[in-house]
Amino acid sequence: MPTTRQVIQGLNELTSCIRRLPGFDEVIRTLHSGGHAGLDGTWGSACALASLALVEEANGPVVIVLPRIADVDDFALDVANFGDISPEIFSAWATMPEEQSIADAVFGGRLRILQALSGAEPPPLIVTSLPALLQPVPSNESRAAGTRRLHVGLEVESDDLMQWLIERGFDRVPALEAPGEFSMHGGILDLFPPDAVDPYRVEFFGDEIESIRRFDVETQRKLEDLDSISLTVISPEAADDSTLASFLDELPESAWIGLIELPEIVQEGHAYLDRLERPPGLFDVEPTLAKARQFSTVTLSAIGDAVEDVQCH
Repeated sequence: MPTTRQVIQGLNELTSCIRRLPGFDEVIRTLHSGGHAGLDGTWGSACALASLALVEEANGPVVIVLPRIADVDDFALDVANFGDISPEIFSAWATMPEEQSIADAVFGGRLRILQALSGAEPPPLIVTSLPALLQPVPSNESRAAGTRRLHVGLEVESDDLMQWLIERGFDRVPALEAPGEFSMHGGILDLFPPDAVDPYRVEFFGDEIESIRRFDVETQRKLEDLDSISLTVISPEAADDSTLASFLDELPESAWIGLIELPEIVQEGHAYLDRLERPPGLFDVEPTLAKARQFSTVTLSAIGDAVEDVQCH
């Protein structure tokens, strides 16, 4: 075990304590082989610490599923305090599908994570809740159909591009303030995609794109020159069953899923659906968990209940 002085020197060194526990290596071997395992004794912040230890051993993203929406932010903060990783948060909608808009921060955040998962470097750790997984996401096919690539030198009619944005829920405004907006002044198009952290400025010379920049929406200062951008613009109001999927369907095969306090996850999932009077369009608890078990999964619990054959105490 590390000395007290070593622990004080850096909280991120604490993950080595978890990784040296008897049975932890067997848990990792089981997960790498596509199986299911368990970790118990993960009280309080020790659960976040164990999650970081899993990330250090994984070859793909680790998705940690909490029982309640209210648990997510505090858990992500615990993780950030222990390590150098800032976990991505896959949030749950606070509204029903018919009330959602392209400007909603939750919509943009969920879309941003989906795009990152399909990229070359998916996020190493995603923290979410079961209610967030019960809510559908735009399918990979619908995201591809709603994506348009712009690059320097491309000839495109700005009016056609603006019409494409409006048809997908964008608002034309005098000046950008939030995602889901665009403005056009002379030959300069400013647009703020819902999944972007910062907006883009596209400058035209006639019908040809002369430059693309990422800029700060408050100061208007240039942050970065870009050769190209991919705009994925999907209006949540236009979604139907044929364009929706489970978040779990969008994960790479290498993903590991951590289920924290599985009995509570099941109980809270049913309570969440009951509070909403089980509206159409949301997934049920048991099929969602069955889909999660198609990946390598690890249950984390404060009190050992030996729900898996391979267990680390």
